[in-house]
Amino acid sequence: MFPLKFITAFFFLFFHSSGIFSLELAFPLKCKVGEDCHVQYYVDRDPGPAVQDYQCGGMSAPKQKGTSIRLADTNEMIKGFEVLAASSGDVISIQNSIPDQVLNDQVKQNLKGQECGNNVVIDHGSGWITQYCHMMRGSIIVVPGEGVKGGQPLGLLGLSGFTTYPHLEFILKKDDQFVDPFHSAAGGSQCGENIHSLWIDPEAIPYPDSQVISSSFSETIPQLKEVVLGKHHPAFLPHTIKRLVFWVQIIGAKKGDVHSIIIYDQRGRIIAQSVKNVLSASQPVGIFSIVHEIGSGKFAPGLYKGGFVAERDVNGEKTVIEQHNNQIVLQ
Repeated sequence: MFPLKFITAFFFLFFHSSGIFSLELAFPLKCKVGEDCHVQYYVDRDPGPAVQDYQCGGMSAPKQKGTSIRLADTNEMIKGFEVLAASSGDVISIQNSIPDQVLNDQVKQNLKGQECGNNVVIDHGSGWITQYCHMMRGSIIVVPGEGVKGGQPLGLLGLSGFTTYPHLEFILKKDDQFVDPFHSAAGGSQCGENIHSLWIDPEAIPYPDSQVISSSFSETIPQLKEVVLGKHHPAFLPHTIKRLVFWVQIIGAKKGDVHSIIIYDQRGRIIAQSVKNVLSASQPVGIFSIVHEIGSGKFAPGLYKGGFVAERDVNGEKTVIEQHNNQIVLQ
């Protein structure tokens, strides 16, 4: 019989030399998760038509193979968010010439076979590959054959390829099989237990209960595609408008959540209020708004405020999971 310490050492060396447990990942975007960037979609772990993320939630899309790390809109994108190598390795290939544009039927036709948009592919050895999709045209600063270190800048997050919002699609593979970096040890539909994360600092990537990623006031109810393009963010509005809309863009809503939204006038009085129950199984992203119409009169000039509260049943008790406020001047 071999001593236990030798058996332990053998398995340690075997697994690490084979690359099974050796890869540790830095977060691939220079941002603070939950503040200026957000994980909208996780790898889909459900083998069927439903969706299931690593926490058994619905923050995914059918057959989603990568991790989607998004910005609120293009106004944020132009600030320049660096895409970072998740681990050391060698650059295999790049694509750096695809325009940044919102996906539509014409773009789909023009970019067939280039769904990933501008991207970098890195070989980390032992069968590990990472790919960084939807980067900004002309921003990639590495070349094929170049060695990179974990955390090294590769380029900027963009809006290229098959995408309707600015984000980085981070794809991880081991021996040509897709791997969920949040829960690499469990396959199939397993979720929520014995989680084996490959992230160096998993606590810096909190799972979103429900988050407001942007909000503002406007004269009309915005469409999601307009919000993504940075529209409906006025610095002020004229007090002669006939309707005032307060809207919030939310990710992570779940069935059973209760959303409350309010508009206060310049005196602090409630002039519009709405409470809605989330009815669908999951809403990875959506717009929630409320409208106050003035009729034949005018709004009084001054500072108007909007408030949003999301509540969820947690262990049988209604719990506030998100609060958000914004304001605008009518002049």
